[in-house]
Amino acid sequence: MIDVRLLGPALGSWLAAFVLVSTTGGAALGTAVLMVGLAAGTMRRRALRDALALTLVAAACTAAVVGVHLPAQEGGVVAGAAARGDPVHVVGRLRADPAVATSPWGAATARVRLHVTEVTAGPFASAVHQGVSVGVLVRGAGAWGDLTYASVVRASGTLVALPAGGAERYELRGASPPVVVEASPYSLADAMRAGLVAAVADRSAAARGLVPGVAVGDTSALPDDVADAMRATGLTHLTAVSGAHVAIIAGVLLGVGAVLRLPRSARALLVAMVLAGFVLLVRPDPSVQRAAVMGGVALLGLVLGRPAASVAALSTAVVVLVLLDPWLARSYGFVLSVVATGAILLATPPAVRWLAQVVPRALAYAVVVPAVAQLACAPVLILLEPVLTPYAVLANVLVAPAVVPATIGGVLAAVVSPWCLPAAQVLAWPAAVATEWMASVATTLAAAPGAQIAWVPGAGGAVLLAGATLVGIAVVRWCVAPVPEASGT
Repeated sequence: MIDVRLLGPALGSWLAAFVLVSTTGGAALGTAVLMVGLAAGTMRRRALRDALALTLVAAACTAAVVGVHLPAQEGGVVAGAAARGDPVHVVGRLRADPAVATSPWGAATARVRLHVTEVTAGPFASAVHQGVSVGVLVRGAGAWGDLTYASVVRASGTLVALPAGGAERYELRGASPPVVVEASPYSLADAMRAGLVAAVADRSAAARGLVPGVAVGDTSALPDDVADAMRATGLTHLTAVSGAHVAIIAGVLLGVGAVLRLPRSARALLVAMVLAGFVLLVRPDPSVQRAAVMGGVALLGLVLGRPAASVAALSTAVVVLVLLDPWLARSYGFVLSVVATGAILLATPPAVRWLAQVVPRALAYAVVVPAVAQLACAPVLILLEPVLTPYAVLANVLVAPAVVPATIGGVLAAVVSPWCLPAAQVLAWPAAVATEWMASVATTLAAAPGAQIAWVPGAGGAVLLAGATLVGIAVVRWCVAPVPEASGT
């Protein structure tokens, strides 16, 4: 039996965050009070007490968190400086590595996300200094593209308000070159990432781009033709480190612990320590955060000797992460990660039982897992790019055997590289071979007829595709349904 009791609180928390981050602090706090009142009312009704009350409480907590965060963006020196166009000096920490894009004429521009904690605004003689907590977007050239995750920088420019609802509430226009105030505290992780790039420097262009991409999410060296082919065949998730990577590493560690006959608590501690380091190595983006929190809940169940409850762990992860960062509710990466994982957990068991009636069970699993994830994510992906990728399931099935060696080999090579590059090169060899196979599959299928089919854009296209998918599943299931055996007389 699948425990779905926490699905309601997860959805309630997610919906509250999604709606309220684009409102005001007062509206969010008012919603929190309303949700608490409704929850208290449902407690008097026995049938609704457990499910609905818990959902309302989760939504109320999320609304309260949003209500606390929003006022920092609504007033004070930041909003005033943006409204007047005053020059400002800001100090902030990078929330992610710079995203560098190159224009057709060769100019490179970096998109940098800052969590600004200090702002000084106004003319020199009357400048106002204030501690704040607000997301700021910077688009700059030159040194902006050389910054590293979590470093603290100082820059000047003018603030322009962005549409409400995004994690970055303002953009710093006309930004000066950044001055690094504090280096990234993850210098060892940066050295490992750079070492992995050096370990595959003598491999093919595909391996040089894909090994760091698959292992630690670094796609800076990924060739454009390979990136386009992976996009056309539904393989881009391989370079977006997510729950699959965390599951692979945790599975290998638990297997090693079982072989060494370590106690259950020691195995859980080993996995927790390695996963904490892995999260820092690959950068804590939304999908990695979700996978790490879900893994932590699952590890707690392991220590307590409780049976695995993956759906409950996923639901807990959603609530915890949305409470920590309500703007995740609008992140495509977070949405795709949760949707794919939830679909696999809920739909894989019945789909495998059904398909195993006509094909071997191992083959059923190999087909069902990527098919379920792809079908569930397709309506969301339509919102990003209105095209269908008919070969996505086939591509994922073909590259599945290469994912484990690419991930484990790449991570081990990264960990060893700062101390012994030749050893890292040896460890990276199976990862390079595996990623070359991935690139071959992607480029071959991307060149096949009908690799991408245009679809209706926007929300209408997403709803239409979701409906078509459900109808298609029903038709296929009816066509492949086993014929009942005739009873003897």
